[in-house]
Amino acid sequence: MKNRTLLILLLSGIALAATLGVCLQGKELSQLRSNRAQLLSGDSPVSEPAATSPPPGGVISSSPDQQSELLRLRNEISQLNRRKKELAIASSENSRLKAELQAKAAASKPMPGYVRQSEAVMAGFARPEDTLQTFLWALRNGDTNTLFQTFTPKLRPSRLEDLKAFVGMGITARTNLPDGAIRLTVHIASGLPDIGIVLRDFNGAWKMDKID
Repeated sequence: MKNRTLLILLLSGIALAATLGVCLQGKELSQLRSNRAQLLSGDSPVSEPAATSPPPGGVISSSPDQQSELLRLRNEISQLNRRKKELAIASSENSRLKAELQAKAAASKPMPGYVRQSEAVMAGFARPEDTLQTFLWALRNGDTNTLFQTFTPKLRPSRLEDLKAFVGMGITARTNLPDGAIRLTVHIASGLPDIGIVLRDFNGAWKMDKID
């Protein structure tokens, strides 16, 4: 009788352990599914739940499908967490580089009124400022006919390569000369000294007559 009682107690303990194991794995499955949904929704990385410890006796009588899903979810959450961390690092680096580029752009921002060659338009020759912008436009578009119209015959360049340094222009000073000409002090680019350009009015068209 005593042996029978011990056997019943042993079997009851095994059954309880198996039931406890199934409950624990069910809870882990539920937590893993919740974590996976949280990761896929774009939330921050979540902690991975520890693997279910086997109950006393080492018996877990869950189904093969349940075991397979547990392993699959653990692996998927681990990969998602790793990917989230990689994206966070990449996003931080991208923000840093963007801020660095903006700082450099701000530091090299040209003076007010500066016209880049890439932004110049065909402005005509009615004012000295218009002639300079037309010069930049013609230089960018390779329009030699219009380009030569911006110069007086004595200043007309023989080679277009000589003009490549004119990536843009900004007027820093304007002086009216006694003979009616106008001298503009012009900023070309950072690191280069400003230059003086004297323009003269030829029948309503201002042309570059001297560069010093």
